[in-house]
Amino acid sequence: MIQLKNIHKSFKDQKVLNGLSLEIPEGKTTVILGPSGEGKSVLLKTILGLLPPDEGEVYLEGEELYSLKERELTAKRRLFGMVFQNAALFDSLNVYENLAFPLRIHTDFPEKEIQAQVEEKLAQVDLSGRESKLPSELSGGMRKRVGLARALMLRPKIVLFDEPTTGLDPLLTQSIDDLIVDTQKRFNLTCVVVSHDVASGLRMAHNVAMLKGGTILEQGPPQEFVKSDKEFVKKFLNAAAIKT
Repeated sequence: MIQLKNIHKSFKDQKVLNGLSLEIPEGKTTVILGPSGEGKSVLLKTILGLLPPDEGEVYLEGEELYSLKERELTAKRRLFGMVFQNAALFDSLNVYENLAFPLRIHTDFPEKEIQAQVEEKLAQVDLSGRESKLPSELSGGMRKRVGLARALMLRPKIVLFDEPTTGLDPLLTQSIDDLIVDTQKRFNLTCVVVSHDVASGLRMAHNVAMLKGGTILEQGPPQEFVKSDKEFVKKFLNAAAIKT
């Protein structure tokens, strides 16, 4: 689905991505682990077509993303849904209006159809009946669920998650992990999750990649990843009490 080849990205004198290459398979969840400040969010923006690399190529369904014309690139971005770290909901809009927003911007659906789709997505994230709530009236876990529901409104093929469990307690973290796993299976989505939460990442992933020093240090299925002989990977796993 997505292939990154020899990606380099710098900001002034700071090298963020340094020859990164990664293949993201269709219909699977790829979790990219790494410490804070290693460029995980920069990588997501590069995949999404928002941040062109200084060098290298990004292929989406076989087409090089940054060689497309702006109209074609905009169309490709419609394949994506994005779930932000803080959910990025509109504080002044209730849950219904937050979910209806992308449909009103990108479709000409009548209000009856918009209502049906909002109700459907809320049911899928176990939030039926919360339409009138403002974001400030929701718990952190509920806001994450609304963020996921909104990301699904335009029926994307790919969903990107930026630190989806940050700030949640262990029980809420597991519930969000389970929701992502269930949603991926239900819609056969290609999911890319960036996180520094090892236990959460291993629960969700079909494939795990470790980002360090601007490149992919190790990658593989969870059961193989935890057996890595790379010293940094072993330290990262041990610090999270995930024994190899």
